Order: sequence, then structure tokens, then C-alpha cells
Amino acid sequence: MNISESFHKIADAHPQRLPGSAGAKAVSGFIQQETATWEYQSASKKTSVFNFSVSLYVYVLLSLAAIAFSFTHPGGGLVIAVFLFLIFSAELVHPIFAKLRPGSAESLLLTIPARSKETQKLVIMSNMTTDYFNAMPSQMSNRTYLGLIYGAGFLILLLIAGNLRFKLP
Repeated sequence: MNISESFHKIADAHPQRLPGSAGAKAVSGFIQQETATWEYQSASKKTSVFNFSVSLYVYVLLSLAAIAFSFTHPGGGLVIAVFLFLIFSAELVHPIFAKLRPGSAESLLLTIPARSKETQKLVIMSNMTTDYFNAMPSQMSNRTYLGLIYGAGFLILLLIAGNLRFKLP
């Protein structure tokens, strides 16, 4: 059996390779075992990754608190909600809350000795996530998920603005 057939066999055995699943770990282990038989140097090391689910939870909870605050102080609630919306829009570019509880991933490093004089070695690096650091419904893309969260935030802004206009008791 050649290497291509081996990879197809392990991929068929683990079709669901979600972050942190047994399938993802099995595929990572298989790659390390296979490269060891080729006499290449393979190593894995732990790295940390951002946990954006923490950011989303904080954003939703603080937005709900802004709604509650807007019932007593409508103008203040609107200002807080706009501020939260701007802070969490910047969170996608410069994560702050996502660093509070980072997830973990494994970097798989594969060193291949080169045959030319110019290059001494070639390093291939691949990240394999080893925990559920971005939990979301499995059939939804990241952009759709974030769009729904920020869309909910926009609806919260509209709700507070409506509260400001009609002055609900």
C-alpha cells in the first residue's frame, strides 16, 4: 500500500475531524508515524490559540446588561451599547477577551533534508487543534456565526434606540 492509499484509508476511517475530536488526534498521530517511517524528523509542540467563544459570551452578556441599564437610563444604555459594538468589532482584529482562556493546538513540524546545496532543510508546519476552542453549530461557517452574533448586537442597539425614543416605563 502506498502513502496516498494510507492517507485515504485514515481519512475514510475518520470522516468527522472536528477540532479536539478523536479523529483529528488519530490523523495527527498517523502523520507522525508515517513520517517516522520515511526517516524524516517529525515533532509536535503545543501552541495556544485564541478562544473567540469567550469573546462572544462576554459580548452577549454585556449587551444584555446594556439593555437592562437602558430601561432606567436610555441614553446611557445606548452609549454603552455603541461602545460595546465598537469594542467587539475591534476584537476580530486585536483579540483582548479571546486571550482570557486560550485554547490549545499542536504544531506538527516535519523536517525534510534537502538535496540541493542552497537549502539545507525544509520545514513543513501544520496546526492541529486539540480542543473545542471555537464551539459553534457544526453546519455553520465562521462568518455566518459571527454575522449572527453581530447581527444580534445590532438588534440590541435598535432595541435600546427604540427604548430611548418611546421612553418605556
